[in-house]
Amino acid sequence: MQSSEQLAEQSAEQKPERPWWQFKPGQSGNPAGRRGAKDRVRAEAERLTEEFARRYGRAPDAFEADTIGNAALLRERLSKCSPADDESLVRLTNARDRCLRRLGMGQPPSREVAADVPWPTNYKMGGGK
Repeated sequence: MQSSEQLAEQSAEQKPERPWWQFKPGQSGNPAGRRGAKDRVRAEAERLTEEFARRYGRAPDAFEADTIGNAALLRERLSKCSPADDESLVRLTNARDRCLRRLGMGQPPSREVAADVPWPTNYKMGGGK
């Protein structure tokens, strides 16, 4: 009977050598690794948590941590959204801004800026003809 070490050596000897362009077993194609969506969301959540702690001098409670997680996830979805899809961009941006405002970290819309925006001259109330 052969030991498991001898069997492993024989099977290793029998395998043909890989061509130079193929990766060796256990070797990654990207030495820096890949950053998946979960990693990006986690990094954004950690950044927002640190910002929250700096601003308020305490760690966020469970509700605040969930809101931070939602804001981080919305940012990731925003990064995947097509620029041609205006409606989704606006909805995701507004949802993320609401999350941040709940935490006191977002900038509420300024009434002065809204008052300075002129109405179109051809605008008619009621959509009449």
